[in-house]
Amino acid sequence: MRIALLANTKSPNPGNWALNEGTKNLIKKKFGNKVKFVQISWDDITFSDSKFDNSFFKLVNSCDLLWVVGAVMFNDRSEHTNGGSRFNLNIAELQQIVKPVVLGGVSYRSWQPIKHNIKALKDSVEYLNLSNNCLLGVRNDGTKNWLKEMLGNQHLNLSEFPDPGFFSLDKFKKISHSKFRRGMIISLNNEDADLRYKDGRSLDYLIEAVRKVCIEFWSKYNEPIGLAPHSFEDYELLIKLAEKFPKKYLHQSVYILPLLSGINAKNFYKFYTNPRFVIASRVHAMSPSIGFGNKTLVLSSQARMIEYLKELEISDISVDINDCEADSGIVVDKFNHLLLDHTWENRISNVRLMQEKRVLDFMSLVESML
Repeated sequence: MRIALLANTKSPNPGNWALNEGTKNLIKKKFGNKVKFVQISWDDITFSDSKFDNSFFKLVNSCDLLWVVGAVMFNDRSEHTNGGSRFNLNIAELQQIVKPVVLGGVSYRSWQPIKHNIKALKDSVEYLNLSNNCLLGVRNDGTKNWLKEMLGNQHLNLSEFPDPGFFSLDKFKKISHSKFRRGMIISLNNEDADLRYKDGRSLDYLIEAVRKVCIEFWSKYNEPIGLAPHSFEDYELLIKLAEKFPKKYLHQSVYILPLLSGINAKNFYKFYTNPRFVIASRVHAMSPSIGFGNKTLVLSSQARMIEYLKELEISDISVDINDCEADSGIVVDKFNHLLLDHTWENRISNVRLMQEKRVLDFMSLVESML
């Protein structure tokens, strides 16, 4: 079976590797290792003119299936005139695809109501949702209800698919015993900072809360802390945090990961395979870490992270950073609680079973289209 895989393959954000790798892991688990993936760079299309040319249709129709990897698709860009999203195809263009189309966990990132190309988006979503040749699976992070609200259509019967990043580290060897785990990984999100954080106080709260957790961690363990940027913007925020560290720790117990694009991002995620603890304010620091079983404290700055954790029934591991009226000591208390949580492995095992059941249900729908 040849599957055309539309994914962000060149982005320096390692989260795109997690989405791509997780998707491949799930497809191979269902259809076996004889599957051949034909990779199509979605970011090449997005960063040119956002149009899909004839070579795209020719390549897709030479395969058995088109699978759109579950990245951010709905991001309200003015240039998406054909389909209203990064899958920028109108109905006539979608009809040129004669092979089944699967969208596996696509999501949104928009800080306000959609302003651009609403009719084009509504038309394409409704076509994808109703066509017997298409399976529109949105990520289980509130995208389903968000899309219904944005399009004013509460009757959209959308399927949901777990975030593929949850399964991205499945091929790595798992270290279960705590005595073999070392250090802590911290990922802080500084993209769209003026929209993400409700005011300067939220950002100050985030930095101070994480600083306190780091000091608490070092008081317990003589182990390094790794700063893990997922975008160029993240470096600025991580440097602000590092400036708050005592010089002894800054110069002896802190390192920073590089941005690695494409297949090289696998080396980035190796650092997520044996930490004692992870602090995540990015979806694809949070999701792969939880999927691998790491104790993870989520510092959320967007609704879809909160909704995702509710869906996984582990919302208690999160703090809403925009609720900056809270004492930053609450974050330290939650860190200490999670660090000593002896039920963690059982809880995450149950989460994985829940996620795998969702995948099986979705894959049954995919199989019926082939």
